Amino acid sequence: MNDLDTSPVLKAMQVFFMVNLPDTEVDLATYGEDQVKALCEHFKVDLERMGCQLEHVTSTEWPALKAHMFRNKTRSTDVMFKKLFTDQNLKIRL
Repeated sequence: MNDLDTSPVLKAMQVFFMVNLPDTEVDLATYGEDQVKALCEHFKVDLERMGCQLEHVTSTEWPALKAHMFRNKTRSTDVMFKKLFTDQNLKIRL
């Protein structure tokens, strides 16, 4: 069986694939909330050790990231994330 089907963590990570974004801003409002919460819970110890505030991730960082993804959904996932991690303005904003 495929790991994407059996691993809850890998399944939740699919929220970051551009092809999975909803088509409308209305659907975007709640898109990925459960998946991001599941990832935060799974990686909680490591994230908190690195100084991440999990409430901030779910309330502020995720909505900002998914809005950015939605605005750039014509790009491929790898191109979008490469720009996200290399563009200093985006690193500060998101």
